[in-house]
Amino acid sequence: MNKKTIVKGLTIGAITVGLGLSLTTGVFAASDAEYSKNENVYVSLDYEGKVINSYVVNTFTVTKEGEITDYGDYAVVKNLTNLDTIEKDEDEYSFYSENGKFFYQGELNNAQLPWKFEISYTLDDKSVKLDELAGADGNLKMHIKALKNPAQVNDTFFNNYRLQIGLNLDTEKCKNIQANGAELSDAGSDEKLTFMVMPATEAEFEVTTEVKDFEMDDVTINAVPTSDVPVSYVSAQNTHMGKVSYALAAEGVEIPDETKVVEEVKTEPGFFEKLLNLIRRD
Repeated sequence: MNKKTIVKGLTIGAITVGLGLSLTTGVFAASDAEYSKNENVYVSLDYEGKVINSYVVNTFTVTKEGEITDYGDYAVVKNLTNLDTIEKDEDEYSFYSENGKFFYQGELNNAQLPWKFEISYTLDDKSVKLDELAGADGNLKMHIKALKNPAQVNDTFFNNYRLQIGLNLDTEKCKNIQANGAELSDAGSDEKLTFMVMPATEAEFEVTTEVKDFEMDDVTINAVPTSDVPVSYVSAQNTHMGKVSYALAAEGVEIPDETKVVEEVKTEPGFFEKLLNLIRRD
C-alpha cells in the first residue's frame, strides 16, 4: 500500500460534510492498527414495512495508525474520509487509517434485519394502498407489527435491542386519535405517537383516527441496545466492535405537490442524506 500525504479541506457532497478528505502518495510499510468500530445501519422501508434498500456507515476510532481489514457483503463501498481506494478481495475490505476517525459506507446485499415489520391501512374498514391514502377522507386504521425475522439466524440483536416506533399525525387532518400502548406528545401542530417494543418481544399496535385530506410523515424506527452487545451486524468476522445502531424509516403518505418544478425535486436531499444528517446532529 501507499503512505499518504494529507491534503485537507475537500468534501464529497452532502453526505460527507464534516469529514476530512485527504489525498495520498508515497509508500508505507504494512502495520496493525489499534481501533474500535461502530456500525450505523440505515434502512429504507416501503409503506408496508418491506426493505427497499439498506447501507451501513462503518465508523473506526483509530488510536494507532495502520492497515485495517474489515468484512461485509456489500454491493458497493464508498470511502467517506478521504480519496484513498478501499481494496476489495471478495468480502474483505482493506484500507490504511491514521489516528482519529475513519468512515466508510457499504451498500448491503440482500440484508436480513433482526426484525420483520408489517404495516397495513384500512379506510372505512376497506384495505387500501399508499396511492389511495394521499388526500383521503374517512375513518383510518393503521396496523403495525414488529416481529422476529425468521430469516435472520443470529438472534443476538432481537434479544438485546429495544425498538422505538414513532409517527407524527397532523391534528388538523387527523381527529380523535386513538393509539393504545403509545406515548403521546405534542410536536407543534402534530401529535407524536411513540411505541416501545422490548427486547426478545414481538408486538402489534393499532392507530385509529378520523382523517380529512390525509397525509403523514415517514414512520421511523430506531433500535438501541439495552446491554453491551460487541457483535457485528455485518459479519461475524469483524472484531474490535463497540456498538451497532439501527435507524429505519417506512414510507409515509404525501399529497403530490403539482407546483414543484423538476429542478427542485432533483436537488432535494435524498432519504439517506436526511437520515444520516439527523443521526449526526444527535
